[in-house]
Amino acid sequence: ERIKHCSPLGGLVRGLQTLYADRDGQTAGIGTIRKLESAGIESMRQVASLSVGDLVKIGVQRRYALQIRRYVERRLR
Repeated sequence: ERIKHCSPLGGLVRGLQTLYADRDGQTAGIGTIRKLESAGIESMRQVASLSVGDLVKIGVQRRYALQIRRYVERRLR
């Protein structure tokens, strides 16, 4: 689906899929991006400001929230 590439958060999806694809095959995807965008999150900087708890409150599954936090922390190093 095109949204993952056109979205400002598309890089997040691609990064998560690259980083976690070999582990269990389950990564955040289109649904997660839609939830973030529905909550007004439009940039990696905004994602970086969210805790795992914040992501879960938005509706992101906990396992994906953990992946997102780990990915963002790596990117910010």
